[in-house]
Amino acid sequence: MQSNQHQHQHQHHHQSLDDLLDAVKQLHAKYADDEFMRGKLAAHIAHLPALMDAANQARDDKEQRKKTLLTASDEFIEQFLNESPQYYYNANVELFFVYDADADCNYSVINEDDILHPILTKISCNRELMPWKYKIKNQVLRRIKDRDLLSSIPESQTIQRTLNMLCPSLFRTRDCAKYFLTVIGDVILKKTVLTSDGAGTGTGTGTGTGKGGVEPIYIATPKARQFIKGLSQECSTLFGTSLLSAFKFKFYEYAFSECRMLDMNDVAMDAFSPPFKHRLVDIFCVAAHYSQRYDNAEAFLNTQCKDTITHNRVLYLKHHPEDQLIANFVATCTEPSPQSNMNISWKNMMYLWKVFIEEERIPNVFFAHALKSRLMQHLPNYSETADSFLQLTSKHLPLVARFKDFWTHTIVLSQNDEPDDACELEIDEFTMLFKQHHHQQLQQVAQPSPQLQSHNHNDATFLGLIRHFYPDVVIENDKHLMHVSCTLWDKRNDVLSAIQECAAATTTQPAPYKAYEFYCQHQRLKCKNSAAGTGSHHLIVSKKYFEKIYNENKF
Repeated sequence: MQSNQHQHQHQHHHQSLDDLLDAVKQLHAKYADDEFMRGKLAAHIAHLPALMDAANQARDDKEQRKKTLLTASDEFIEQFLNESPQYYYNANVELFFVYDADADCNYSVINEDDILHPILTKISCNRELMPWKYKIKNQVLRRIKDRDLLSSIPESQTIQRTLNMLCPSLFRTRDCAKYFLTVIGDVILKKTVLTSDGAGTGTGTGTGTGKGGVEPIYIATPKARQFIKGLSQECSTLFGTSLLSAFKFKFYEYAFSECRMLDMNDVAMDAFSPPFKHRLVDIFCVAAHYSQRYDNAEAFLNTQCKDTITHNRVLYLKHHPEDQLIANFVATCTEPSPQSNMNISWKNMMYLWKVFIEEERIPNVFFAHALKSRLMQHLPNYSETADSFLQLTSKHLPLVARFKDFWTHTIVLSQNDEPDDACELEIDEFTMLFKQHHHQQLQQVAQPSPQLQSHNHNDATFLGLIRHFYPDVVIENDKHLMHVSCTLWDKRNDVLSAIQECAAATTTQPAPYKAYEFYCQHQRLKCKNSAAGTGSHHLIVSKKYFEKIYNENKF
């Protein structure tokens, strides 16, 4: 029916002049004998020019109003979309995001209603736009939904704040933080990045068309797993992309030329804790921006990275093939000895290798059997019977010997029937006890060798020694040696004695803090009263350990 009406109207709009004249003639003939109606017909025809002019003007006015409204509407939409705050959309999770470049320059999730409110409020302030209020609102929302969150360009403040979060807490240099962000951007944007050809420094491509290239393997420190895992969880939620598959936290027979080392500090951090907790979207947006700005991580490394140290660190394994790495190890950690009785056992050699890779800040790139096989090629004097490399020594071995001697003669592993708090040493306490013991030994030697006098060892050194030579010892948080005590120091009895003396000196039960103060003074006094020159120093337990003993043994 609507189709017939439309067809009729269409025909009506295209009537010829003859048809119009015939219509007038028919009316004139119809009312030929009716003077009143003929007068009406004449009057209508006389007013027809004015009516036509009015209709024409009304049509022109309507078109002009529509044109003006359309222009004003477009101007409003463009202004709203380009002014701050800016709004974006993530179709993967169907969420809107707001970015206020005039405020804190922070990306955050926003409800659709919270976008509609400023839209409708601004339209209401412009009476000209009121007729199209909801039409404009819908157009703005459609335009926002076309603005992908990852296509946004962050302000410098956002970029610098993101870099400051990552460096120096996680990354040693800003260029390495930029490189890491670009890698993340490549992953989020699903780019295929290929390594450079051969041994040159060509630029990787973002299209996967590089000749002979393969996808890089990004290697991070094991302690970075928690942080990257947190980023990956949020990235999967927001963009449906996991980051974990792009990073490796242990080395597993990868080609050295394909590896890219992330120059990260060996610290554990949580992506869901400050300062990252409320800035994760910032990280992803800056990462996507860098990936688009630099093309990809490989291109950044080869054309944009100005820091030579970072460039060399990332490409360390590419620039140090397996044979060269072994040769460097042998040259820096061992030295030939003419004495036939100077040998390095395989156990000690593995420890030296651990020292070497820690100093070079690289992962363990060889399994034990592969390392041994390669060392046997570089060091032909190997005795299978003794399982040792002959006529060889190392500057690190005197410390190993002193450590093992100290452990054998002074360290006691607790039995199950002993209280746990009696058998716990903190690593800094262990280090101090070792140094005290070593100092006393030096005083008994007439002319100690320079190596024996060396004190270039710290808590990390002893943690490495304990983990290598006594792997069954439980170490919590890289700090507490569990079920371990030292015959040189009865730390639990020191605390109990001080608590007893403090309780005897007061009429009321001393508060834990006051008791700890008394204990510290007690230990310092014991140290002062020790025989001069003995090198004896009375250690002070941590406040946490003291309070633990105090709460278990109130007097």
